[in-house]
Amino acid sequence: GKAFKPVEGNTGTKAADLFVLEDQGTYYLAVFNYTQNPEQRQIDLKRAGIPVQDGASVQVTDLWTGEKVTAGAMLNVTLKSAESKLYQISP
Repeated sequence: GKAFKPVEGNTGTKAADLFVLEDQGTYYLAVFNYTQNPEQRQIDLKRAGIPVQDGASVQVTDLWTGEKVTAGAMLNVTLKSAESKLYQISP
């Protein structure tokens, strides 16, 4: 088994809400909204440790819904209150 790693290490008194796992060249990104309010997030995939070449795009699959989108270095995520999403990202 492999473990997800938090993207940000210093979150103060808040729990980490963004985690990444690399497995044989495929990346998995877990995003959590711990609040009771909807959130719009813009996630820097490079900061998350996912190699995205400048000007290139990656295939992003929402593993809960099967929805597929293409993203560049930034991924826009909409979360309902207390929702999580799990993405598979193929560079």
